[in-house]
Amino acid sequence: MTGIGGTYYDGRSSRPQAVDVQCVGGSLLVRGEHVDRTDPLEQIVPSAPLAGVPFTLRYADGARLQVPNGSPVGQWFPGQHRLENRVDRWERRGGIAAAAVLVMALALVVLFGWGVPAAADYGAMHLPQAVDRAIGKQSLALLRSHWLAPSTLPKARRAELQKRFHDFVIRTGDPDALQLEFYQSKALGANAFSLGGGTIVVTDAMVRALPDDDAFLAVAAHEMGHQRYRHMLRMVLRGSGVALVASILIGDVSGSTLATAVPVFLLNAHYSRGFEQQADSFAFAALVRSGISPMAFVRAMRALEKAHPELHDDASVRYLSTHPVTEERIVRAQAAAQQFERQRLAGKNTSSLARDSHLPHQN
Repeated sequence: MTGIGGTYYDGRSSRPQAVDVQCVGGSLLVRGEHVDRTDPLEQIVPSAPLAGVPFTLRYADGARLQVPNGSPVGQWFPGQHRLENRVDRWERRGGIAAAAVLVMALALVVLFGWGVPAAADYGAMHLPQAVDRAIGKQSLALLRSHWLAPSTLPKARRAELQKRFHDFVIRTGDPDALQLEFYQSKALGANAFSLGGGTIVVTDAMVRALPDDDAFLAVAAHEMGHQRYRHMLRMVLRGSGVALVASILIGDVSGSTLATAVPVFLLNAHYSRGFEQQADSFAFAALVRSGISPMAFVRAMRALEKAHPELHDDASVRYLSTHPVTEERIVRAQAAAQQFERQRLAGKNTSSLARDSHLPHQN
């Protein structure tokens, strides 16, 4: 009776020997030109089934026997690798294999479409303040070494804007310890961005591009929103993949790891639509609490567009690449400004009525 063709290695040399293999009565018979052995099945250890890979049967004396992948090894050793044998049978069925591929593809979509962003957001929002400050400090040091130079704005102008920003933060009631810094940057152009730990950076080109101080505060308020919700850190983590997000969640990552990713984001990426809307809403509310119309935000965006109509291809409009200007954002700012005016008018009317009610009546 002819069995299955196999390849036998005696364990003493690497020379392969062609053999005939049969399973008879609980024993494995191996016959070849220089091989003739019969061993009980319980003394042989088979490898797990793997599609396209021959089975390897290992003997106690170190010998090995390889048989084709389609051999009935699962029948010879029914108690071995039960799960692997079941998976192997599923893989041989086209419908089940296709379904498995589809399930895996959907799982990856869910992981990278929702799982990683959710984990990144959770990790960023729960990062200790000390780590957030360290990331901001290291990011700023890295930016200074390559892309930021000392500001050329007049000292008096910087001091004036610093004071206006400080007063603005107090009026808005923002609890964050914020610090405003000015730098000159050819690479970043007209730009403003927030770093970890409460640092907001504004470039000289941005200050010169804005039409008035309220427009400047509108841009600063927008960056305060990014700072409050840690948008930059969340975007960096979302783009870092599973490994870095997992490291954040288990606390096994250094601030320098994230700090080096911040300049890459500033130069090559942009905030998501949702993050921009959230920062815009924060800015509108902050402006209103400070008594400034959100039209200041509209003036800021329009001024940047007017100054740089080329938008997408020039480093001088880097802010518009990281913070894309869309008509939708302008419309939302205009709607917030209209509501602000209505509320202010209603407040004036209420004050006028209250004042009139205290005037003496004339007969």
